[in-house]
Amino acid sequence: MILIQKLPSSDKTRFVDWRFDILTNAITIASSRSFYDAFQVTISMFYEAYLSLLLAHLEKYQFFDAYIFLANNQDDNIQNNLSKLWIDSLKTSLETINVTLMNLDVIDISFIFGLQLPYEYDSRLDQMHTSNIYNDKFLQIIFNDQIWFQLYFHDQIAMHLAEVKIQLSTDFVFDLLTNNPTRIIKQYKRLFLVEHIELTEILRLFETSLQLINEEQIRNIIKKQWVEIPPSMIQSSEFYTLVLVNSEQFYLLPPKTTTLKKQPIFECKGDPMIETSLMNLIELILSPSVIQQVKNIQQVTTTYSLIAQGIRDLDSYMVNNLEKLRSFLSFVRCLTTLLPHRALEVLKDVSKSGFDAKFHLCSSIHYFITQLQERIKSEQSTVDENIIHRALVKLELDFLKDWLADNEDSYGEILTLMNDENNDLWFYSAKIFTIIDNKLDLTSTLKENHGNLPSNDEYKHLNQSLEIPNISTRKIERLMVNRLHMHLMLSVQGNEIGQQLTDEYPYFIENFREIQSGNKLDVGQMISLLAWLKYYAQMYAFALNNDSRDDVLSELDRFLTNGDTPFCSTIKLFIIKQILQMSKLTLKDLREIYVNRNLLWIRPFFQRLRDQQATNVRQTLILPLPLFECREEFERVRKIFNSTDRNNQLQKVIQECNHTQKLSYAFLCWFIEYYSRFTQSNTEIDVDFIRIIQHDFRQDLIKSFTPLGYQFLIDLCSNFSDKSYFQLHYTMIPDDIHKRLLALNIVAVFISFKAQSAITLLGNILFNNQRQMPINYVQHLSTICLPGLAINNMIISQMLYVRTRVQERLDQGAYFVDY
Repeated sequence: MILIQKLPSSDKTRFVDWRFDILTNAITIASSRSFYDAFQVTISMFYEAYLSLLLAHLEKYQFFDAYIFLANNQDDNIQNNLSKLWIDSLKTSLETINVTLMNLDVIDISFIFGLQLPYEYDSRLDQMHTSNIYNDKFLQIIFNDQIWFQLYFHDQIAMHLAEVKIQLSTDFVFDLLTNNPTRIIKQYKRLFLVEHIELTEILRLFETSLQLINEEQIRNIIKKQWVEIPPSMIQSSEFYTLVLVNSEQFYLLPPKTTTLKKQPIFECKGDPMIETSLMNLIELILSPSVIQQVKNIQQVTTTYSLIAQGIRDLDSYMVNNLEKLRSFLSFVRCLTTLLPHRALEVLKDVSKSGFDAKFHLCSSIHYFITQLQERIKSEQSTVDENIIHRALVKLELDFLKDWLADNEDSYGEILTLMNDENNDLWFYSAKIFTIIDNKLDLTSTLKENHGNLPSNDEYKHLNQSLEIPNISTRKIERLMVNRLHMHLMLSVQGNEIGQQLTDEYPYFIENFREIQSGNKLDVGQMISLLAWLKYYAQMYAFALNNDSRDDVLSELDRFLTNGDTPFCSTIKLFIIKQILQMSKLTLKDLREIYVNRNLLWIRPFFQRLRDQQATNVRQTLILPLPLFECREEFERVRKIFNSTDRNNQLQKVIQECNHTQKLSYAFLCWFIEYYSRFTQSNTEIDVDFIRIIQHDFRQDLIKSFTPLGYQFLIDLCSNFSDKSYFQLHYTMIPDDIHKRLLALNIVAVFISFKAQSAITLLGNILFNNQRQMPINYVQHLSTICLPGLAINNMIISQMLYVRTRVQERLDQGAYFVDY
């Protein structure tokens, strides 16, 4: 009746004159049989409109839920205050009621239940400070009394859940947010004013977990994870425990820990209770009891992935066991990749054994991977073995990374494992090196100290960890040098390179001489010096490529020109390779640019040698000659052929080739280099040189290289026969020449196996077990290989013809081999 008296209809066409409504309303006319019926319908519609308006208003302001809570509350004080609040709020709200709702056929009402105070849903955030339905007295009570604020906070949670459409109960979220007794009202108010975005993301994480667990499970854990000392005592738990000591400091105890000894103070930017709850959520979804109830492996993967990504994006919470979840997720993904149809069964079996992706020893990780590999074999996976191997290597690295996060000082064990030549952990080692680099701040330290490591305990421990027994692979050293070099280069600014080269030139000279001196250095120091020298050398290459005119470049040129050691040559070669990579030039184009530049140290790489023809070949072709392996033997042979006492020394070398493969290969390579002369125009065959080979060294050459090798050398000196594929002429394109040189180099390798004391698989291709030419090559080759072509194939026909011709020559005793 208050509404009818105080609030006339906003629509002047309705409820103004009852006679007008009886005569004009279509519904009234159609449904009435008499004037009395029409009058009753008009009166009913009048009351129905105002009653609907009232019901919608009461529902919108949550008066029904508030009344139910009021009626069920047993506290007389709260009940009296709530009654007064309810009545005052109703009267105040009726003053601003929206009368236009009477004209609507459908009224939208928010779908929220269980509220405890009357509110208007759309303006609840404004009510945190002012309200148009609460008077000042009740506002003071709500924001200063803990009990009243909990009622208000409960309703704010319910409305927030409805707004963001999160399927969690209000009571669960209320327990999650209010179980920390150290929080004050001001901090709770911030949740919906300042921290509402992060709060929403946290709640979504718990909602996501409901795919694997139920709400009551995690709620019970949240209620038990809090301990305050005094008066409580710490009990052993399968989950993390948050301990408040003397109402001052928080401590976070790992599962199954009952003492505070050696536990650091727990620092948290957000609410320690929420962070502990997130950590226990991870422990719960990884527990065997939960995994055994899973019906779909994809459900596990999706849930773990969403939770891991969501926690990683939180700014206020670290969640220390996140890596454990990510490692477990890697394990599950590995199973789904390698055993797509049996992944869930294997996961449950592994979980039953107590596996939780947490390892106490580094060696136990490798043992677990080995066992998993055996299980995958027993399941007869259809996946390619290379994919299985790579997946298991990556999984092992993920476990090692998680283990290293809890055992930072034990990184030496991982380095030792990675250096083992029987594994390929180095494929994904970047994560491990990132952790070590961040712990020791290696990159910044090297840059500040110009390649030298300080002599403190941390770096002494690094050196001890790098002193790995049996380091023949040197994988760790190479990986660390390349990584540190790359990170040092990332800090370089292009416009500052000239100044950096100038400022750091003295340190370059010092570090260069430190390595070149041959003094024994710690492994860590050697790695740091090499990485820094590569960094400086690459900056120098950048300056050369940009044709810089800084004075320091002249000093570097003089220093490198005077250096003639293997290490100095290595640095020079590295600089040239960097210039080639930066400029995108070929070696020939680079020579044309730098041969006329005022840069002395690079000229020996391009200058002419005594043999003009060989030099011309080198300018246009990269000959397949020894650069590192057998380089010393090759230079020795080259010097002998250019010496005055050539014949005597050659005889000794040829005899030595009979039992030294490296020297034998280098000897053959010198003749391949000699043979490359024929790519130049007007190059005649040196008949005198061939005659010397045939008359003075024939017997020694046959003894050391067999008749096959002897004829090979003669053909190289004479540019083969006219019909031979290998005959060179100056009109050939470089690609065709290089193909022939490479093929002949391979032949030289096979012939050199004759010098080994025992016949090998490769040596057995050209020679028998006595290291001699077989009588019949067809029969010999048929014992070591099996042709796979059909008998009517054109290639087979051609091969049969060639075999017949070869056999005829062998039967005639002619050992001449036509290339």
